[in-house]
Amino acid sequence: MTPVEELRAAAARVREAGKAATDGPWRSYSGRLDAETGPIAVTLNGARDSEWIALASPVLAEPLAAWLESAAREYVTVDWTDCPTAARALAVARVIPRSWALHLTPGTKLLNANNRLHHAPKARITAALRAAGKKAAEDARVPAMLRAHIYGLYSPPDRRRRDVGNLYPSFKAVIDGLVDAGVLPDDDDTHLIGPDMRLGAVIPDGQLALLIVELAPLTEVIPYG
Repeated sequence: MTPVEELRAAAARVREAGKAATDGPWRSYSGRLDAETGPIAVTLNGARDSEWIALASPVLAEPLAAWLESAAREYVTVDWTDCPTAARALAVARVIPRSWALHLTPGTKLLNANNRLHHAPKARITAALRAAGKKAAEDARVPAMLRAHIYGLYSPPDRRRRDVGNLYPSFKAVIDGLVDAGVLPDDDDTHLIGPDMRLGAVIPDGQLALLIVELAPLTEVIPYG
C-alpha cells in the first residue's frame, strides 16, 4: 500500500470501529469503564488501563479519522519531505491494527486429521479449500502484508464435543489460499502466527472462518544483525 492508501485505510478502520462501539464518552472508575448507558467493561489491571482506554472512547473516532484523511490529502498535494504533519499521521496509521474476517460457505467440506482419507479425495478437498481461501481473500480485498496473526474459528453444526485442533489440515489449506492470493509471502513462522484455532457458536451445516490481524514485520520487532 502507498502512504496515502495506508492513511485512508486507517481512517476508515477508525471510523468503522467507532460507529460499532458503545457511544461515548467513556469514563473510568477504579478499573471499570462506563458509558452513559451503563457499565461496558472491567480491566484486569485496574484504573491505569481503564483510564487509558477511556481516553480512546468512540468520541475520538471521527476527529481522528478526519485528521488522517486530511494528512492523506496533504501528502497528495505536498512533497512528503515538506509535510511533517502527514509524516506523524502516517506513524499513527501504522500502529492502528488492521483486520479482516473471512467466512467460507456453511457446509463446505472440511479435512479432519482423524479421518483417514485416500489420497485422491483428500487432494480434492484440499484443493477446494485452498481455492475457497484465495477467493475469500480476493472478494474481501485483503491487501498484501508481510506478517499476520491468523485466528481460525470453526462454528460446528451441533453441540457435540469436538477438538478443533483436528481441523488443522482445513485451516492450513485455506491459509495456503491466502498465500496464493498474495496476502502473505509465505506461511512460515517469519510471516505467520497461527492458525490460532477456536470453536465458535453453533451454525447450521457448520462454518469455518478466519480473522486476519496484520502485524509489523518481524525485523521491526526483533532487528536482525
